[in-house]
Amino acid sequence: MTFYDEKLQAFRTFLSNRGYRVRMANAAVPDELAAPVTVDFPSSVLGKQSLIAIPDVHISDGSDGDIFLCGDPENATRLTATLGAINEYLDAEAAQGASASVLQLGDWYDVWRAIGQDATQAQFAKIDNVPAYQTLLRLDKELGLAHLIGNHDASFTHALPDRRVADGDRFRFGFGLMQSHGRCFALHGHQVDDLVGVPSPPSDQQAVWLATLAAKYVTSSARSLQNFLDQEGMSVGSALHWLLALVGLNRPDPTPSPRPRKDAPAGFIGSFVERESNEQLVQIAIRACRQLYATPNDLELLVVGHSHKPCISWTHHPNTQKPVIVVDAGSWVQGAAQILFGADDRITVFDIVKN
Repeated sequence: MTFYDEKLQAFRTFLSNRGYRVRMANAAVPDELAAPVTVDFPSSVLGKQSLIAIPDVHISDGSDGDIFLCGDPENATRLTATLGAINEYLDAEAAQGASASVLQLGDWYDVWRAIGQDATQAQFAKIDNVPAYQTLLRLDKELGLAHLIGNHDASFTHALPDRRVADGDRFRFGFGLMQSHGRCFALHGHQVDDLVGVPSPPSDQQAVWLATLAAKYVTSSARSLQNFLDQEGMSVGSALHWLLALVGLNRPDPTPSPRPRKDAPAGFIGSFVERESNEQLVQIAIRACRQLYATPNDLELLVVGHSHKPCISWTHHPNTQKPVIVVDAGSWVQGAAQILFGADDRITVFDIVKN
């Protein structure tokens, strides 16, 4: 049994005890044939260590517009079980003197959908107090989970939820992984959409929030739009105009466009695809590592989220021309439930499903 298999089996046991198992995820590709999201490196990239990464979750206010809960309490139960299994796995690894890390890849909270703008600490209550989220938020604190900052929770740059208010160093735009000194790095992946640290325009935030309100109105028992706005505590004004335009037009997110297949770089084994913005993200990660380390190692692995579509991709390092592997870990939205698991020379994205 390889080091990767040994560590994965240990995690599977903890997860199975909680009623769930892992199933290899597939990337969406045009030919609709299998494209398993797993990659074998020609040599160890993570060392004798294991890495778990949780992609975009988008926890919101528990309403019908909450794309994580998505009207099904099972989605919160599944994430709670997964966090519990991760907690047990980390404890077991620590007891054996082994090294393991866990990271959440950004958009942990969907502040835009819950509030409609970047939030202050007090405003997180709309998310923090949802009954279905109490155990998973407790586990988040217990794990001391590290979070990348995404575009939907950029509020974390200036305010954190009450449970995590003392953990500012665990919320960043980028993280170096596995004490690799710049060889392995993680970004949310939105950095090519907006400048790092610059909040998205208020119009973008309002549009997401109002679309969410429209979804809530469609399922509301309110007899009129005016009654609904009163229940939401909104003034009529321009909000009514926006909401009227959106009601009836709000639809589920479109099925992600398949990504074209891409040949594997020499020495690597996997089903590679063309992921958008690879080159720009790699350049951002390299610049970040230059700020973090006096003499960083050359980047070999970049872990991202943001697209909500799991895949394995690659691009050339702009200086060395060697392959940089880009692993997109997927998401937990619209009923999806994916995690990245890696150890030694292999990384895989799995779906979390019931036993």
